[in-house]
Amino acid sequence: MLPTLELLAKIPLKDPGSNESNSYTTRELKSVALQRWFELNPVSAHEEALRQIGSPDPSLTADSLAFLPKEKLPRFESLWADELVTADDYQREAVFASLMARFGTGSAVAQVWEKANAKVGEWACAPQGAALGYLVKFDPASARPLLERAVKERGKGKSACNRSVFQDIALYATDPVLTDVAQEALDDPDPQVTMDALIYLMNYGDKSVEQPVWNRYVAWSEEWRGRADVLESRGAGSVGNWEEVGLGENLARALIQNQGWLATPDLISRVLERCVGDQMCAQVKQIADQAKAGPGPYPVSAYRSGQNENYQVAQYSSKSLELLEAKIAQFPRGTKFALTPTSPQNQDQKQLEEQVQALFERNGMILLPVAVPPPF
Repeated sequence: MLPTLELLAKIPLKDPGSNESNSYTTRELKSVALQRWFELNPVSAHEEALRQIGSPDPSLTADSLAFLPKEKLPRFESLWADELVTADDYQREAVFASLMARFGTGSAVAQVWEKANAKVGEWACAPQGAALGYLVKFDPASARPLLERAVKERGKGKSACNRSVFQDIALYATDPVLTDVAQEALDDPDPQVTMDALIYLMNYGDKSVEQPVWNRYVAWSEEWRGRADVLESRGAGSVGNWEEVGLGENLARALIQNQGWLATPDLISRVLERCVGDQMCAQVKQIADQAKAGPGPYPVSAYRSGQNENYQVAQYSSKSLELLEAKIAQFPRGTKFALTPTSPQNQDQKQLEEQVQALFERNGMILLPVAVPPPF
């Protein structure tokens, strides 16, 4: 297999940042082939990966190399920074900014800050998220004013990336400065900006954000209490107040499903008491029922594909093994969980589930296997 994998991994790709079907599928093929090559011969595959990204025209993206161990590549950083500064095509900008955020050391903070300062708000979402992710990772203090601008910039001539800025950055970095700015965005007049902030706070927040999110939920509930008919009304040719309904649901989710704390029965009851409208209340009740399904064993599932990871524990969803460990540490030692195998049960999935099993055992938890019935 190795010669075939090497051949596929070396397929030329002129524009790895493009999402056109021909470029996208070739990029994915190269990535999978290189990953399998790395499993068979990590030294030669690693050398090939560096050869393909260590040039002014890389043929792989940072996403394509998610399987590599975390490492710093300072010998390429100045090259990537120079190309980022001079590039005027957003796809090339995204490739270089993401490589820097994934493999950089912070040596080019000044160059990246200058480029971001000139383009924030008007930049395409992918390069802006990667560049700001680089700054958040290596110089969060200098990143803060740019983050605040990225959230506030809107209107004519702007890119509308303020509605996804937190999730765009979280692909590369998380930091207390992002948590602070996300809390400030809870009162943004645009519900979609607030929802983006909420998703970040739900996935990466800590106990300190519980009260601000609760306060915002109370304010939303008071605004719509007694006006469920207006909230859920839909005239002919209108989508109605779907943004406000979604905002209410996400505020409730951020309280009951947060990475930063275990939702107590009291908190869940208070969230339910303040739901408004049949649609929103039904969604919140479904989440609440899942949360109150204890006392255990709590269901667990694990999924990883490239840079995308998701670990489900009861009603909570963690985006990395590190966050999963932080979440289960919130439960009392000796708590019982049950692992539901995820399909397909290939080698990668089995190895991931073995990692999860070891993680639970290391933290003094009991992770029971769940039998999967044979296919008919």
